[in-house]
Amino acid sequence: MSGFKQLLIVKFAKYRRFVFDSKRFNSSSPDRSISYARRLLYGGAYILSFASIGMMLVGIYMNFDYFVNERQQRFLIQRDLLTREVDRYQLLLRQLVESYETINHKNERNIIPSERYRQVLLQKNNVINTRREISVTPFSVLSTLTQTEDAASLSMLLRLTQEMSRFSLIGIRQSNSAMSGFVYSVDKRFLAVTPPLPESVLQDIKQGGVQLEISRQIARVEVEMSKYSENRLLNKCCVIWVPLSRDPVTGELILQIAKPVFNNGKRMAVIVFTMPVIQFERLFQQSKHLSDFLVVAQDHYTLFGLDATKEREANWAKILRALPDVLENASDQVQLAYRKGTFLITQKIPGPDWVAVYVFDWPMVAQYLRKELWISVAVLSALLCILWGYVILLDRIVLASMQKKARAVYESEAFNRTVFAMAPVGLAVLDPLRQVILMQNEIAYGLTGQQLGKGESFYRPLLDEVFFSAEANRDNKQIVLRKDVTARSSEGGIVELVADLSWVRYQNQDVVLCSLTDITERKRAEALLEETSLLADEANKAKSVFLAMMSHEIRTPLHGALGNIELLEGEVLSTAQRARLITIRRAFDALLVLTNNILDLSKVEAQELKLELAHVKVGELMERCAQTFSPLIAKKGLNFYCLIDAPLFAVWEVDGHRISQIIMNLLGNAVKFTQQGSITFYATVEDLGPSDSWIKLSVADSGIGIPLDRQAAVFDLYTQANKDIAERFGGSGLGLSLCRRLLELAGGSIYLDSEEGEGSIFTVQFPSKKIADLAEVIHSNSTLFITEVLIVCKSPTWKSTLLNQVTSQLPGVDIHEVINLADISDLDPLGASNKILLLAHNESCLPSDCLSGQLQQFKQIIVVSFDGPLHPETREGIIYVTSLSRAALGYALMSCAYKQDMSLPVFQQEARVLNSRQEVRILIAEDDETNLLLLEHQLNALGYIHVDSVSNGQQAFNCCLQQNYDLVITDLYMPIMGGQALLKAMRQSGITTPLLVHTANAYDDWRAEGEDFAAILLKPLSIMQLGQTLGRILHLSTPEMLDGVRGRLETFRDVELEKVFLVSWEFDRLSLQDAANAKDLQRFERCLHKIKGGLLVLDEKPALKVCEALQQQLRLGEFTQINTLLSEFLSIMSNIVSHYK
Repeated sequence: MSGFKQLLIVKFAKYRRFVFDSKRFNSSSPDRSISYARRLLYGGAYILSFASIGMMLVGIYMNFDYFVNERQQRFLIQRDLLTREVDRYQLLLRQLVESYETINHKNERNIIPSERYRQVLLQKNNVINTRREISVTPFSVLSTLTQTEDAASLSMLLRLTQEMSRFSLIGIRQSNSAMSGFVYSVDKRFLAVTPPLPESVLQDIKQGGVQLEISRQIARVEVEMSKYSENRLLNKCCVIWVPLSRDPVTGELILQIAKPVFNNGKRMAVIVFTMPVIQFERLFQQSKHLSDFLVVAQDHYTLFGLDATKEREANWAKILRALPDVLENASDQVQLAYRKGTFLITQKIPGPDWVAVYVFDWPMVAQYLRKELWISVAVLSALLCILWGYVILLDRIVLASMQKKARAVYESEAFNRTVFAMAPVGLAVLDPLRQVILMQNEIAYGLTGQQLGKGESFYRPLLDEVFFSAEANRDNKQIVLRKDVTARSSEGGIVELVADLSWVRYQNQDVVLCSLTDITERKRAEALLEETSLLADEANKAKSVFLAMMSHEIRTPLHGALGNIELLEGEVLSTAQRARLITIRRAFDALLVLTNNILDLSKVEAQELKLELAHVKVGELMERCAQTFSPLIAKKGLNFYCLIDAPLFAVWEVDGHRISQIIMNLLGNAVKFTQQGSITFYATVEDLGPSDSWIKLSVADSGIGIPLDRQAAVFDLYTQANKDIAERFGGSGLGLSLCRRLLELAGGSIYLDSEEGEGSIFTVQFPSKKIADLAEVIHSNSTLFITEVLIVCKSPTWKSTLLNQVTSQLPGVDIHEVINLADISDLDPLGASNKILLLAHNESCLPSDCLSGQLQQFKQIIVVSFDGPLHPETREGIIYVTSLSRAALGYALMSCAYKQDMSLPVFQQEARVLNSRQEVRILIAEDDETNLLLLEHQLNALGYIHVDSVSNGQQAFNCCLQQNYDLVITDLYMPIMGGQALLKAMRQSGITTPLLVHTANAYDDWRAEGEDFAAILLKPLSIMQLGQTLGRILHLSTPEMLDGVRGRLETFRDVELEKVFLVSWEFDRLSLQDAANAKDLQRFERCLHKIKGGLLVLDEKPALKVCEALQQQLRLGEFTQINTLLSEFLSIMSNIVSHYK
């Protein structure tokens, strides 16, 4: 009922919103207004109708509930009658057994002539009928106790038969039917039955055997008796109800009640009473037969208490037998069940395990409630007829007339509003008293940006200047005021307007009609004419100044940087340093080239640019361009393939500067517009004759792509695919335009193949002439130490390029190629010492699917990747080299094949640290062990060896009182005394040592503003930042970080910091949870700040994100979300701790 009630509430709420929501209707529409009124009318009628129906249903339900209760009372009365009869029979049977067991039979042994009966049994073949000397009621006795030693047992059983004959139930006769019974011994040698069996039956028993007849008579009783334990049978209250069965003689349905008899704790006999079911029905049905009450036996199939000849009661029997679950679920409590249109009241009868059932159905309910139903339906029908008659009359007489009048008014109003809205000028109706807008069209809103109900800022000055009155207007003297004004449009721009104002009547009040005409374009055209001549004169001057500035102000510092790089190239550098220096130089070269694009474009337009042809190794030039972009491509997580045909490494006649400029533009665009996937640079040569060749290069990416309708426009000057691309990725739109013009100058071309969302391919081709072929490789050691090279590469084009290079450089070596490492195991392992494995993939490390067992069969392994080192490096016996240098890969191959040294001659650079830095004394105040340990190692790496550390501001202050320090590095949040309190205490004590703030929270910047801090550094702090800041504060030069120092520091980050963090985390976690439980927000924030410092050092971004969210909630005072975020934070930290362990 609760679910149905909830459903009705939801439906009513929807109906109420549908009927009474006035926002659904536009009051300006007469049809909609009348429709709204009509919905209110009919909605109210519906509500009253439903309320009346509901009241009727409630009344019917109450009568139905009364009917059910009345039937339950009838059921209880009949159930009590049945239970009383069952209890009476059980009680009488127990009394019989108890009276026999309490009699002292030893004194009555001579009363029973057991010896004579034993002799008679022998004479009459074990079957006799008793006389009145033994039993009041005659019995047929069947016994095999005919031996002398059986005298005692026979005497005892005859006495029991005698007691049974005295039992009052045996003599009861109703309707010519008597209750019968029998007693038998447990050993199945004695059976006494009453009433006596017919003589014909006795003769049949003599012929068939007494023992067999005894077993047949007691079989059903013994089956039921076996279901009980001896202890339970010993219970005086234990009476066995045998399931209903058919009498073998009469065929009628009978019920049997059994009770065991014990002698000295041993069961010796069983007394059984038998009664026809029809006789039992008369006892509890009494004089009146109730067709709705019946009893179901233990088997849930046999029913009694009903008249099977009656159709209705036979139908009840079918229904009950078809619903076994109702009978199985019956219990000692009264239960009401409903199945298939029938109501059933059930309860178990203790003892025989019967189920009392009362049955009624809907026709019975309807018969009982017919009077109330007819009255309710009649009254409800009358009320509904009156209600809906009144509603229909009101709708047709009143609302229909109102609708006609409203439609006429609406059409007139709609016509006026249409004219108002379609006017080519801005129109507004103003209330001069309140100085607000009553109505305006879209043009007026667009010109002024004033909303309805407002207008003070723009219209008030105009209304103040209206010097005429409404009376003059009523005399048909149409006075109009015209004035030029300036306004700010709805889009935010300034517009020039002409305003015309006049008095009119609107909705029974005097208002002002204002007309606005936009004259902005006219004013702008006048101003533009004045400025055009000035701009034309200044254009040439600006261009000259710009070109001069670009040539001097930008190129001068770039050249200065390049000059210093050239000086560094002459100094002693390690291999890695020299490689970095080369990359920096090339990047500066590319920057200078890109800066010259604007100047070059100007020269092209002025037809002053000319190509400067030179002899260039085009392949190496292309590799240098690719190497310049390699770090940026690797940083973005993209794959990069540089595939250059071997002939291009020969000497060609080209303008190398312009070719490099084109390639850098194309690669720069590919990197800029590609967020995932790969970039491929592919260069080939097409020979058309001895002196006629075309160089063709392509740059393909998997970036955003370009729509088909915008592909031609990307080569226009200052043009990109669309505005969104310019906003997202930046750029001036000069690169591709300059590339096309340079190629046209060289006699080449550029074309584009792109699909939006899939990527782009820019292809460039230009004519060139080969000057010299590729030089032949000469080996200092002609002995070849390998016989086979195995190339593993998943990219077919890259594999082809590698195959050509290995073939050209190692012509006497067998070369095999596979796609996956799994295919290596199928190769012949013999001769493994003469094999080289060449692994080509996109990372400078071994592939994840590489197994150590697969690599042991090779003499040497070379890993080629675009982010590999520019010079071959050996790490753990494996050579790593870049794929962006044909020469570097050649060095690696030759070192393996001819046992040559693949390293370039470099010199080791020693670390030099200034002596003054070694004399500086620094004090660190930091409560987070992870940050403290990292800071100490960073200072040591920078050459600061005199470093002390404490865990709070109070200790730092005491140290400053006892020792002179050149610098104090402190955190803002620390126990006992924080950074700001430390600064205040030092200054009050006259200590002027500089303080440097080292904090994990960017939000702390404002806290330190205005304080006497030397600098503010955010965690995590790079060693370069720390070195530069210390150099500035202490007036020392910034030390250089050597690779060895950096490497040790990175190793320290990975290992030592994790150990220190694990030690401090458990204490920090408990402190954080205690603060949260105690709702101590200040202590919670301090603990959180300390933990955040360690997370910043370890670069745990997910945990940092939740940590910052917690800090944000604390600042905003939103305490409800803190517990949820804290649980998420602790879960993430648990995963981090498990990972570190």
